[in-house]
Amino acid sequence: MAPLAGASAARLRVPATSALKSVRTSARAVQARVRCARPLGCPGNGLRSRCGAVALRSKSHALGGRTLRVSAKADGDAAGSASSSSVQTSSSAVDFERVRFASALSQEMTLSAAVEECLATAEEQLQGASPDLAIVMVSSAFSNEMSELVPLLQGRCPSLHSVIGCTGFGVIGRDVNYQPGANNDGDDITAGTGLTPQEIEGMSLQGGGNYEKSPMVEVEQRPALSISLACLPGVKVRTFTLDTEDVPDADEPPKAWHDVTGVPMPTSAEEPTPHFVLFGEPGFTKLPDVLAGLDFAFPSSTKIGGLASASPLHSGAPVMVCTLARDAFSRKTEYVYRKGMVGLALQGSNIHLEGIVSQGCRPIGGTYRITQANANVILEVEDLDGLTRSSPLEALTRDVNSMPAEDRPLVQTSLTCALAGSVLKEELDTADFLVRGLLAIDSRVGAVAVGEQVHVGQCMRYMVRDRKGSAQDLEVKLQDFKRRQLDTTLLGEDLQPVGALLFSCNGRGKGLYNVENFDSAMIHKYLPVDGGGFFSNGEIGPVGDSTYIHGFTMVAGIIKARNPRPAAEESHEEL
Repeated sequence: MAPLAGASAARLRVPATSALKSVRTSARAVQARVRCARPLGCPGNGLRSRCGAVALRSKSHALGGRTLRVSAKADGDAAGSASSSSVQTSSSAVDFERVRFASALSQEMTLSAAVEECLATAEEQLQGASPDLAIVMVSSAFSNEMSELVPLLQGRCPSLHSVIGCTGFGVIGRDVNYQPGANNDGDDITAGTGLTPQEIEGMSLQGGGNYEKSPMVEVEQRPALSISLACLPGVKVRTFTLDTEDVPDADEPPKAWHDVTGVPMPTSAEEPTPHFVLFGEPGFTKLPDVLAGLDFAFPSSTKIGGLASASPLHSGAPVMVCTLARDAFSRKTEYVYRKGMVGLALQGSNIHLEGIVSQGCRPIGGTYRITQANANVILEVEDLDGLTRSSPLEALTRDVNSMPAEDRPLVQTSLTCALAGSVLKEELDTADFLVRGLLAIDSRVGAVAVGEQVHVGQCMRYMVRDRKGSAQDLEVKLQDFKRRQLDTTLLGEDLQPVGALLFSCNGRGKGLYNVENFDSAMIHKYLPVDGGGFFSNGEIGPVGDSTYIHGFTMVAGIIKARNPRPAAEESHEEL
């Protein structure tokens, strides 16, 4: 590799410095509620929509029995030309309404037929509830038809007031043809991957017994549409768009980010924290600055997402879609964005978003502490006991020599470096490390350059990326999530997973595992909830306290809701 002189890498981040009251109500009272499904800006006609909802005449805009307050510049005047909108739901009945999430994936060859099939399946899962939000992941086979998507959705399901999403190399979702209880075939998730018994030892991926085949499917480079519908009572839903000229300078205060997104920061501990789902265009060079700015302005918020992508087999370019609440009043018919980014913010005391980031790597040796560095160049490291100092190249040589002979070829093709996000944490695990590529090795002085700024005192590991490391890392992250969820449940936390959003690198999938549906099947094994997602050009997710753009990564955003127990359960408890 080339000497380090002049070697540099784009910095991918800038370091940045409630409970819903449960209301007991009878099943009869719930059934008596009338759901209005009138789209924003459209006169109610009193007719039953195809979503099974009733549109009522009213001077105010009503959805799901809740009054909507719409503003193009939410909670203050937006700065610059950035576009934002908010929809706030409020009702005295919100305490006993449930947050619901449903996903469906269709492989119909036309966009209109795929929309129809997805909505019919998802509506059935929602059991008559009227969705507020649609998150759409569209095969790039339909890129040239994206302008038709929002009208198709709103015409078929008028209760939708927010739609957001993008195109992808492939899409992920719940197969519309899946039949619960009809697939107990004891499938082995690892079958066909090429993983040896030794590689999967200790992994709980094999089938057998009563193992239920996953309803989740991954469709790559073929026409497909994945739609996730959400019913969000009591949740403020805000959408926004940003382009290069909208991004505040790095030294601007948090208010600048509140203004351009239309998302205010909570002013007290009682106010819920907003959480973000982000979609970007691959050439949007300001995205790292946006992530750093959002971390600065919303330090407690989770930010997940991905960069739009396209298959080389399709003629269309990566595009995004986003509706703003004000669009309904301007009779806007074009919701497609080809530059910049689009974003969704969810804010409510009854909803939370948690990110799981699996970077698909495994360590090849020990952990070292950086003792000399300059920008993104590591000059010297030491063992954690502080007894041995060496150049990073010497440390790499020792690690490679300790590897099994069959693994050493991976060093030539998939060697990476993992950097700990904190220099203060004493006990580190895989979730504390950010994986970055090696840009150069200078054999004269033994230094290495990596794709991220480094600091003296920071810990590092050498890693390799392969299907074994990817599978093991994803399972470890899912097991950690399940343990955390169990711990919080035992402590009285009532937020439970209701859905998932999945952002997978287009270098994973069948190209990595030799089989389709591997990642999504494993996620569903640990989190049996509906999920939707796509294969992206880059994944957005947290490591430690900061948000980064990743590669070869699976980011899962787990939507958790604080839902009241059904009335039948309450009545049983009273007995």
